Amino acid sequence: MAAKKRIRKHDLKEDRFVTATFQLTSFVREHQNTFLTVLAAVIVLVIVIFVYTSSRSRTQETVMRLAGEANIAYQRANFQEAMQHYQALIDLHGGTQEASMAAFFLGDIYLKLHDYQKAIKSFQSYIDKYRRDELLTSSALIGIAACHEQLGQYAQAGEFYMKSAEDFPEFFAAPEALMNAGRSYFSAGEVDKAIEAYQMLIDNYPESRYHDEAKMASAEITCANDKTVQ
Repeated sequence: MAAKKRIRKHDLKEDRFVTATFQLTSFVREHQNTFLTVLAAVIVLVIVIFVYTSSRSRTQETVMRLAGEANIAYQRANFQEAMQHYQALIDLHGGTQEASMAAFFLGDIYLKLHDYQKAIKSFQSYIDKYRRDELLTSSALIGIAACHEQLGQYAQAGEFYMKSAEDFPEFFAAPEALMNAGRSYFSAGEVDKAIEAYQMLIDNYPESRYHDEAKMASAEITCANDKTVQ
């Protein structure tokens, strides 16, 4: 009688592996068309993800390069070159954070070059399209106000100075914006609004270096107004 062969765990594992491999092979053969379709779809998805990721990486690289060149030119007061790069960021990559910064700095450059209409347009573009940063938004409102003031449009200047101070009361420039609003309103002949701006500064910013100046300006306006009434 032949000796009974002992079955080892290793043999069982090999048999199971062979069986599983055979079953998988049979399944693939029976569903070959479906399998190939799914495989093709997976390959296409992988390619799309790779292309998208690579494209995004290249785009971000371009954006960073343009922003870097623009900022260097801006710091060197090479405003024409800076404007070209900032405008390219806005035109080609308008949805990026760098494009929002470009819109603001374009306004600042136009203000420095005394091109007030274009400065207003650029600052307003930042506010309308981006408004992502409180500091820049408040500064853009002040920039628009300064442009109107330079153009002799004092009532509009007062409105934008006030809007900056009211919308962003915690901004460090809020007291100065109120001071400027009072001055602009007074220049426009809107005495009540001027006093209102000064009073807001006096009440809300007692520690401001503009506090005493606002009190003096408000008192002078009130006194002059009383004499006129008499």
